[in-house]
Amino acid sequence: MKRSSALAYMLFASSFATLAQDTCTADAITIPDALDSWQWVSGSYPPGGSVTYELPLLQSNSIHYVFKTGCGDGAWADHNTVLEYRTTPPCLLVMADSGSCAQGGSELDINFVVWEGPSRIRVRGANGEGGSFTLAYRSIGGMPGNCNECPSFDEALAPGSYWQTVDGSYGIDGCKVYKVSVANGLTYDFKTGCGDGATADHDTRISISNVYCNELVSNDNGCEAGRSSTTWTATGASTIFVRVAGASGEAGNFSMAYRRSGGNGSACGSCTDYDANLSASWDWATVSGSYLPDGCQVYRLSQAEGYVYTYKTGCGDGASCDHDAQLELLDDSCNVLLTGTDQCDDGSSTLEFTSTGEWPLFLRVSGIDGVGGNYTLARRRHGTCPTCPDHDLEITPTLQWQTSDSSFLEYGCRVYKVNVTAGMTYAFQLECTDCNWWDDLTPMMEAHDSACNIMD
Repeated sequence: MKRSSALAYMLFASSFATLAQDTCTADAITIPDALDSWQWVSGSYPPGGSVTYELPLLQSNSIHYVFKTGCGDGAWADHNTVLEYRTTPPCLLVMADSGSCAQGGSELDINFVVWEGPSRIRVRGANGEGGSFTLAYRSIGGMPGNCNECPSFDEALAPGSYWQTVDGSYGIDGCKVYKVSVANGLTYDFKTGCGDGATADHDTRISISNVYCNELVSNDNGCEAGRSSTTWTATGASTIFVRVAGASGEAGNFSMAYRRSGGNGSACGSCTDYDANLSASWDWATVSGSYLPDGCQVYRLSQAEGYVYTYKTGCGDGASCDHDAQLELLDDSCNVLLTGTDQCDDGSSTLEFTSTGEWPLFLRVSGIDGVGGNYTLARRRHGTCPTCPDHDLEITPTLQWQTSDSSFLEYGCRVYKVNVTAGMTYAFQLECTDCNWWDDLTPMMEAHDSACNIMD
């Protein structure tokens, strides 16, 4: 590169890599052939360390995987942990969780597999803590069309404050089983009749079982024509399984209506009484919710230092809302740190911030002036990338080769301000050690002049 006028240039080094210190080296563990049974593996690491396990994950809509260092079933840790799901090599981070269980334990529920093959589950301490742990893990699933008895299931449902419906059918002696994550103190309704879009062409029975598959409540003829309706109130944050079947093994079709009531969805409360945990990765992901007038939804955010996090209810990427919505970022004392802005002029809200640590933050979604409604929240995270003329480092090349070591997160970059001398020719070479690239996402460099225009 040769220029004879400007006295400073900007050099951008960027890519879509994971941190260089992340490793694909792993210990192999095996998901059991018999679905639904818990397995365990124990490990430990020093401060700043981690343990990574390799295991095959199948791409299937009827199988999902659970990994946890807390929340019972033999899982535990003596420190605050972070669980990460990474792809097959190059081991890109897909999702992570921190602190969703008591005493710093974590739980990952993987409902989709990015690449089929030997994926990675990484266990590390939050904020670099060291310690010991026992990781509990299992796969849950079954064959669509058969009766998938608890804890296997056909579909996961996310009840909101307004009635929703799900359609299903089965043959003789068949059933449909739905997995539902529930929150303490909220009431859940499921029905195949009694209005609100619920119906069935046969005599139905609905039952609710707990995470151990013990039946909690059931109903056969709570509605017209043998249709069913059941109501249940959660006494803690957990998982239930809702089973719909013919009362006497009949085949048939149905539309089950379901909703939840109480909590933030009915009347917005403290941020520490949050509705769900929410993590983000480099790709856009969505979660849907709703609230009644003067209600809201609150998410506890899993975050990692140095990433830029974006949350929005509009502007594409699957985000939407049917009302004027606002997003608020809160600390663990429920103080508002940041309020989203309407960047699409459609009543939606967009909020973006850079994480400075792994401590708890909360995201509140609510309606402007207390209106109720439905929304789909999109979120992602990426590395930081200064905009020219802002820069990270300043360098002055000489006649001898020099090096500058640095790193960046996915979709991030490093910007160098380069001091140059008129008439000299300059060369720059990028060498990445232990970086992981995915498909056509490759490292690149760009040179900009002092006016921030890209140079040929």
